[in-house]
Amino acid sequence: MRSVKTFMRDCRANTAMITALALIPLSLVLGASMDLRRAQNIENEIQNASDSAVLAASRELFKGATQAQAIAKAKEVFAQNASSLGVESSCGEFAVTVDLVLREVSGVADCTLPLTFASIMGRNSAPVSVVAGSAFGGVEVELALMLDASGSMSGSKLTDLQQASRDLIDTLIPVSDAGEVRISLVPYATSLNAGVYGDVVTGISDLYAHTVSNLGADPTQLIAALANGGSSEAFDLYTATSNGGLGALPTEFFQCTSGGWPNNLIYCDDWDDGECEDWDYGTPHTSPARICTNYDWDEDDDEDACSSWHWQSEPACLDGSGSASQTASDWQALDWSSASSTYTDFDFSILGAAHAANIGTVSCVTEREGDQRFTNASPIPAVVGARSSSCPRAAVEPLTHNKTILNDAIDDMTANGWTAGQLGIAWSWYTLSDTWSPVWPFNRRAKPADPANLRKIAVLMTDGSFNTYYANGQGNSVAQSQALCDAMKADGIEIYSVAFDAPSSGEAVLSYCATSLDHFFTADNGAELQAAYAEIAMEVSQIRLTR
Repeated sequence: MRSVKTFMRDCRANTAMITALALIPLSLVLGASMDLRRAQNIENEIQNASDSAVLAASRELFKGATQAQAIAKAKEVFAQNASSLGVESSCGEFAVTVDLVLREVSGVADCTLPLTFASIMGRNSAPVSVVAGSAFGGVEVELALMLDASGSMSGSKLTDLQQASRDLIDTLIPVSDAGEVRISLVPYATSLNAGVYGDVVTGISDLYAHTVSNLGADPTQLIAALANGGSSEAFDLYTATSNGGLGALPTEFFQCTSGGWPNNLIYCDDWDDGECEDWDYGTPHTSPARICTNYDWDEDDDEDACSSWHWQSEPACLDGSGSASQTASDWQALDWSSASSTYTDFDFSILGAAHAANIGTVSCVTEREGDQRFTNASPIPAVVGARSSSCPRAAVEPLTHNKTILNDAIDDMTANGWTAGQLGIAWSWYTLSDTWSPVWPFNRRAKPADPANLRKIAVLMTDGSFNTYYANGQGNSVAQSQALCDAMKADGIEIYSVAFDAPSSGEAVLSYCATSLDHFFTADNGAELQAAYAEIAMEVSQIRLTR
């Protein structure tokens, strides 16, 4: 018989052998688990690399790159990231597709990851496939950039603001005079410099003369602005109830040329018993020709579409009056996209010297008082105040996507004076409001609200406390600012705000004005200011991941 001692020794030996045998599958399980965690970590990194690649492609497309250039950029960025992970040899070429209609970029990365412990069980690798997607643009943007030009911004702070603003413009308007984003600039300090618009918003000058002056002395600018609208209705200057019309125009202002048939006339080739049997469009074959001067053209070629005809010999004026001048009614009725070439002589001298003397008389403007004090109502007749003789050197710039205009205005900024923040807020709203269309040049007017296709955004900024106001009966600068921000947000304006090394009172009013806490930024130095503007620009540009 075995002794108890021998028995116990044998049991320990068996236990050790059993434990050793059990450790083998346990080690395999632990090793496989380590392989799995490693594969998951690398898969996450590959996902990040893929996301970065499709975002880079969207940025290139937003800047105006071709489809091929965007695809090449995505492949380049993915390859760089894969190399940093050390898995570039394990991944095939990054597959990229671009849908220019939907403004989407998608990418697929197929990789094979080597396994360590699992190879003992005959599995040497594991496939990893990730999908990434991004989108860009798709909605037009009108953005007002409010810039503090008060004395506390002097020195490096102004330089930092100028650089941050230029960077934001470069991101949102990568190609000058093109794209979906237009930006206005609203510098403010003790008051606001309304520039050439001061004469009309304060009511000292006739609106019609002001509008012509804004377009400049070159008549081709006027024609180009009208023609770009695509139809006469887009720029109806005559009817005061339509599109902010300017009222009656001097009949002497427009003179008809005499140099051949106008382009693209609607005329009748076969007139029978008071009706047109054969319409045509273009240049008449004979002279005189029966020309339609008041038409409502439709796709069915309805002979009743023309309500006013006249016989016209080459050359003659489109209104059939036989005179050399056109009336305000002719301005309203003509389709400028086809008829602009017939108008080449514009007599600006009839505006007279009185208006020229008024230009620039008032540029420093203050609050609007009365019933319209916290609204975006047109300043005609609800004028703004002119109770300050001091304002920033840089004047307000209405919406544009011309980078030269914007950057020149930013470079022209100087820092001086106090902080009337409510004026910057109000004029940011005015530049985004189609109700102010009569004030701005034709090609720099805000469009009517269209939430599905147009974002209206204000970016408010200060480094100080709002401390200057003129209309004592409607609250101090902070109270007026809050009332304006409430009204702007109710009007559908999205508000971002940036407090740049500002005191708590400045932060408080900007935080109140922001659409949400995610729309409010603080910056203690130039680098943080540029980072805040960069983040706003990226959010506004609508470059985003979709998967």
